Amino acid sequence: MPFLANRNRYGIQLSADSKSQTDSLNSALVYVIGTLAYDFGDTVRRDYFLQNIDPVSPDFRNDLMEYLAANPRESTAIYWTINIDETPVYAVQPAGLFAKNRYRQIHDFLGVLPDEDIPVQLSIAGKITGSVVLLQTGGIVPVIAPSAEMFEWAADSIANALEDGIIDEAEKAEILKCANNYHKRVYRQLRNLGQTPHDRAVNFAATIGYQRLIHNSQNKHLELDGIEAKPSATCRPNSDCWDLQLTLFDPEKPYRQAKTVYGFTVDVAEIDPVVLNNKIFEWKTI
Repeated sequence: MPFLANRNRYGIQLSADSKSQTDSLNSALVYVIGTLAYDFGDTVRRDYFLQNIDPVSPDFRNDLMEYLAANPRESTAIYWTINIDETPVYAVQPAGLFAKNRYRQIHDFLGVLPDEDIPVQLSIAGKITGSVVLLQTGGIVPVIAPSAEMFEWAADSIANALEDGIIDEAEKAEILKCANNYHKRVYRQLRNLGQTPHDRAVNFAATIGYQRLIHNSQNKHLELDGIEAKPSATCRPNSDCWDLQLTLFDPEKPYRQAKTVYGFTVDVAEIDPVVLNNKIFEWKTI
């Protein structure tokens, strides 16, 4: 999706589809796909962690995660960010009764990874509650309070969660290849702030498609062909319904095997999008 040379009040570059809604912030609901990172907010806070983590550095993710594992309460002193193309677009600040659980989830997502450069990609639903200034960029970004809907795009879970559970290394490599291609296509083609009903519905549909790859062994070699979204012709009262079609194809047999289509209706009226009646229909098409 191409980007226009315009920016919203937060200095974030906008896609054509999300400009008008984001400028006015008519909707405070968000469902965004991005990479999890962190920011200290100011130099005083960074120096505090630098002093307590010494001789290692809080600028290294694994060092910080090890420190927070022993001091989980201090997770609240950090701005956890959602980035798109390494640019922070939201700060994540859990709130309410389940804030402790949300911080624990964030810590589990990052953990201590074997490589500092491994990105941790999430789908996250939330509500805009304010804005903060970040230390790294000096820019102001919206703050979102996340709901329970936080999903990690971990490619390894594809192989681990197959129904049969028995695959050889060659097959596992092929599965992970397809999962990574799906992941990359979503990340590059669906770049949006997840604020308009259309963008929230599409991002939610992309996440459902990835989950289908995880839990359905028949789809393990399929890749994303496209996602279509349009307002539903009929909808229940006080709802915002969108009809979605998510199409998958076999890259080894693009012209010899029918594509798999998932069709479902999503209601994005509340903070967590839901599939109407929990019904997802599947069919084949050329």
